[in-house]
Amino acid sequence: MAKMTNRIKAQLNGETKYHGKPCQRCKNTERWTSNKTCIKCAQMQKDGKKYRTWRAKHYRDRKSRVVKMKGGKCEHCKQVVPDAEFHLHWIDPPEHGKHFAAFLHLSCDRLTPQLGNVQLLCRSCHAAHHHEQGDLHLLHE
Repeated sequence: MAKMTNRIKAQLNGETKYHGKPCQRCKNTERWTSNKTCIKCAQMQKDGKKYRTWRAKHYRDRKSRVVKMKGGKCEHCKQVVPDAEFHLHWIDPPEHGKHFAAFLHLSCDRLTPQLGNVQLLCRSCHAAHHHEQGDLHLLHE
């Protein structure tokens, strides 16, 4: 016979809440727990994972669209590589920063005018460009 947990015992006794080990996140003991978190925290974690998954897919889709708009090949060596291998390089960095994650999340009507300020480079050409200029630290930002 399976081990009877405190939660099952509480359900059999007609209790609506389990007063046992607290949730590891919010320390709440008033809700049923699953996987060491209460149901509310488990749902928040699940929703957060969905959002992160959606955001990553949105970023990849937008980057693919930018790659197609820029011609789909490296502007230096003219090589065609998968979208994930392309790096976007600012010709003249904007005042708001150099992070392309924010750039790629712009709406299409705000993104298109700024594409003239961006070079599409393969990974090796981008690294070589920054190595020549002595600013390799920019590759990791």
